Amino acid sequence: MHVPFSFKILVLVLFFSGSGFSSLTSAQEPLRFAPLPMVPERLLKHDFESFAEYLSQQTNRPVELVLEKSYRKLLDSLLADKIDLAYLGPLPFVFLTQQDPSFVPIVRFVDKSGRSTYTCCLADFRGDHINVDSDRPLLVSLPQPYSTCGYLMSEKLLNRHHYSLSNGGYIYSGNHSESALDVLRGVTQIAGLKTSIADKYHHLGLQVIEQSPPLPGFVLIANPRTVPQELIKTIHSRLLALNPQHTTKDAETTHLWGEGIRYGATEVDTSDYDVIRDMLQQIAIPGIDP
Repeated sequence: MHVPFSFKILVLVLFFSGSGFSSLTSAQEPLRFAPLPMVPERLLKHDFESFAEYLSQQTNRPVELVLEKSYRKLLDSLLADKIDLAYLGPLPFVFLTQQDPSFVPIVRFVDKSGRSTYTCCLADFRGDHINVDSDRPLLVSLPQPYSTCGYLMSEKLLNRHHYSLSNGGYIYSGNHSESALDVLRGVTQIAGLKTSIADKYHHLGLQVIEQSPPLPGFVLIANPRTVPQELIKTIHSRLLALNPQHTTKDAETTHLWGEGIRYGATEVDTSDYDVIRDMLQQIAIPGIDP
């Protein structure tokens, strides 16, 4: 049977249109981005919602903000390819890359002074007059087991005073803010947490009594199995190009981002995280395999 030429053209057009439509649909699958749950969910959403929108604009892909409730769940989701991009602190980053070295660190964020480091601390309520050298035992609140400022750094700081978390008691409050609030509520005597978060409760009487040396900062990482290499390169170059501390336009872009990510980014040197790897050789976190 003779098929009209015009009909053949129509079939070809529909075929290639259909193929293009499938590719377009596939390309529009959202990138799933998860930040560490360091603060309550409403604050986490506030800090990272605009950042997720920026990532979407730069990659031409929808970006879904995924708010996990625990560090462990976030790491498990990354390893199971359920998360594409994540904002991780040094200890979760080390744990992740020990289990799967293929994860790609994209950038490391800097603070308002341009430093790509931060500190952990021990804090108490100034009215309690806690003496870490003599008061025994102590009850300590910690954010989560996989938090750098949780068991790992709190144990390190308490060791300076010839004391260990194993000598007293400790609880996991869920995040850094709750760790601070547990001291202010009188639930615990000391909190282990990120210093910048402790400072936010200074006006309520929380005071820093011990502080860690500078630690390597937070990183944005990508899952190379689910994020194309070209997109990783794009995110890397766009974030490094931002200079919000010296360029008004860039400052306008980042002004709604959270405190930990709004000041710019720098390259990641993974050897900087050896300090965390070394600490894990000295300090065993109960219930966690290094």
